[in-house]
Order: sequence, then structure tokens, then C-alpha cells
Amino acid sequence: MVTRLDLESMVQFAGFMRASAFAPLLAKSEIGFSPYCGRAEFSGLKLLDYKAAGLAVIASGAGGEPAVLDHGKTGWIVPPCDADSLAQAIITLAGDAVLRRKIGQAARLDAEAMHSWKHTAATLLALFGTLPQVNS
Repeated sequence: MVTRLDLESMVQFAGFMRASAFAPLLAKSEIGFSPYCGRAEFSGLKLLDYKAAGLAVIASGAGGEPAVLDHGKTGWIVPPCDADSLAQAIITLAGDAVLRRKIGQAARLDAEAMHSWKHTAATLLALFGTLPQVNS
């Protein structure tokens, strides 16, 4: 379809890549995609990578998932297997640079605040502090 629509210069299907190879691609990108059919995306490290890169994200999800995205604020969630919703999300974000940047910036800030190792360590320390003491 990419060839038929003459979009080769705008779309790249990279397949599996190591972080050192995909980081430069993310730096040149504006939208990250994680669409699925048959299952929803519930966390996916790629979503965190996209957010950290400041990309507007379009991902499949249902029932409040993926929890790492806030629809319309830090990403765009579409139902799995819903090609019309996916197409509309692509058209909306591709056609609105201000919205795309706003979502990408909010995603980056959220990644820094909620998905950093510093945040994870603080969350774990707080959790460990609630556990009963064991005397040995």
C-alpha cells in the first residue's frame, strides 16, 4: 500500500532493531505507531521509547489500556483491528503539526516524570517502606 500510494519517502518499515540503530530514526520522526489487530498494546517498551523521544504516539488499546498513554494528551489510542479509526488518527496527527507537537511534548514530559529509573526507584523504595520488618 505504501508503494501504491507513493509514500516510500515518508514511511519506513524497519523491523527489529537494536536501540543504537533505532534512536537516530526516532530523532527524525514525529509519530510513533504501535497498532495491533487481534490484541491490544498494554505496555510495550516501544511506547516508552516513543514517548521519551517526544513523539506523538498512535497505539491500539482498549479498556483504559495502554495505561502509559493518556488519549489525546500523551498519545492517541485506537481500537485494535479498527482500520478506520487508525486511518483517522493518522490523518488527524499528520495533518495538525500543532497537535502533533503538543502531544509529543506532553509525552516526553510524562516519560521523564513517570517512566524514568529515578521515578521507578522512588516508587520501589516507597513500596518497600510499607512492607513489614522481618527480624532475623
